[in-house]
Amino acid sequence: MMRESGMVLEITHGTALIATQRRSVCSSCAVRAGCGTATLASFFGHRREQISVNAPETLRAGDPVLLEFDDSALLAGSALVYGLPLIGLLGGALLGGMLAGEAAAVATAFGGLAGGAVVARHRARRAADDPRFHPRVSPCGNGTEQQRSSGTEACNRYG
Repeated sequence: MMRESGMVLEITHGTALIATQRRSVCSSCAVRAGCGTATLASFFGHRREQISVNAPETLRAGDPVLLEFDDSALLAGSALVYGLPLIGLLGGALLGGMLAGEAAAVATAFGGLAGGAVVARHRARRAADDPRFHPRVSPCGNGTEQQRSSGTEACNRYG
């Protein structure tokens, strides 16, 4: 289960607008001093992201919350968004290369990439209504003792 902390900005008609803090994982990496990604992350800084979610009735503006994402849903979504275009790219390149040579392989690879992206977008729109792809929201400090202890670190990270 992936967890992220946030703060409720507003609640409108049962939907909460929650701000989260985007962070780089560079602070936990041993080679961050010599890494270009760490340099870029420090250049762009920490940005706040906003997400709209179905809100439990107990939430109020200003409440700290814990967003929980199912790992399997995250993996499935990533496979959909990245995998289908990649499969289209490789499939197009193989097909073009077998049928007409290198120039056709390049053209059909880009065609396959575009086709895979269109299919991925269509499937992602259909999956947007699937509750598995929506985060669960819980106020920090509520729930069972195990939930509180496992979510405490994430709840305390918001800032």
